Amino acid sequence: MSARKNILKVAVPAPLRTTFDYLPPANQVQIGIGSRVLVPFGRRQSVGVVLGYAEDSDIAPSKLKRVKAVLDSQAVLLPGLLDLLQWTASYYHHPIGEAIQTALPVLLRRDRPAEVKKELAWALSNEGRALDLTELKRAPLQARLLEVLRQADSAMTASQLGEISRGWRNAMRQLEQKGLVSVSSREAKPAITAERDTPPTLNAAQMAAIENIQSAGEGFSCSLLHGVTGSGKTEVYLHLVQPVLEAGKQVLVLVPEIGLTPQLIERFQCRFPVPIAALHSGLSDSERLAVWLAAREGRATKIGRASCRERV
Repeated sequence: MSARKNILKVAVPAPLRTTFDYLPPANQVQIGIGSRVLVPFGRRQSVGVVLGYAEDSDIAPSKLKRVKAVLDSQAVLLPGLLDLLQWTASYYHHPIGEAIQTALPVLLRRDRPAEVKKELAWALSNEGRALDLTELKRAPLQARLLEVLRQADSAMTASQLGEISRGWRNAMRQLEQKGLVSVSSREAKPAITAERDTPPTLNAAQMAAIENIQSAGEGFSCSLLHGVTGSGKTEVYLHLVQPVLEAGKQVLVLVPEIGLTPQLIERFQCRFPVPIAALHSGLSDSERLAVWLAAREGRATKIGRASCRERV
């Protein structure tokens, strides 16, 4: 940033088709374009996004307000997405601040850090590994938890332990007090099923559809795949997705009905050894934030596991 360009152009969620000018914090923190900032706006404070810098402003320097806080150490909105949002605001004649807000998860519209909440995980201590489980015969649930932890490849999370018993927390707390288990916090990790489906043999129509779509090349193209329910369209999608994933890229799949989401996720999980992110109205705000950040950073996440079944 040039020493002269010290005025921030900030997009604030307000029904006005303009950005707003602010001075950087008194400590002159470097603020990246696409980062969120907390700014005074009228009688309230608002979370805005920095879109650029300017040398001067139409507002008198004495009346310019300063940014209250810088919320991100790095941009949450990358250049490509910012360009799309600015084009969208222009095309639909909508305020840029409101257009940007719709692209952010609810929690990032507030002054919350752009990070995934840590989850707790429990593992055996050295004492827990050495303990004879018969010593816990009067505490069967504690013994069961120790047995499960011994069989686990790594520390287990609350969601995994909840599948064993609804009352696991009290029993686990007692195991902690006895020094038989230890608890730590970590970033939520996706569970990837180890089972894999064997792809079925494609019929002539499916092969023709795949070849036709792939012949369009890597640039943008639009294809319409027509077929009745059960005709094998999903298998065409799976074959088209595979080379994209093998190239280290991400794939976005839009599902027309939320009720179809679980079965489609299971199909993808059972075919590809990659984490899958699902974003829909059934998620909590925290889950939406986790999925959004995972997709933004190139690592998709879905909490949960799938059991793969043979399909004909």
